[in-house]
Amino acid sequence: MLRPRIVNSVVQDCLTRVYGREAILARIEEFLENLRANGACSEVELKAVDAGVRHILYGIVDSSVGLNDAMMRGPIDSETSKVTRV
Repeated sequence: MLRPRIVNSVVQDCLTRVYGREAILARIEEFLENLRANGACSEVELKAVDAGVRHILYGIVDSSVGLNDAMMRGPIDSETSKVTRV
C-alpha cells in the first residue's frame, strides 16, 4: 500500500542527505537499502521514493530550480498517489 505522506517525507529526508554531495546515486541506493533493512517502507513505497528523488534531482538539473523549491512541490500527489511534475 502506498502512503503518499510517508513517501513525501522520506523523499525530503533523502534529498537533504544526498543533495550537493558526491556520488549522489550511490547515496540514494544506500539510503534505500537502509530503509529496506529497517522495514520502514514497503517495496512499492521504496520505488516511489526512488522515483521521486530522481525526478526532483532531474528537475533541479534540467531547469536550475533550487532544492527547496523542488521539495515544496512534492513528488507524490496526496490525492491521486501519482508522481507530480517538477
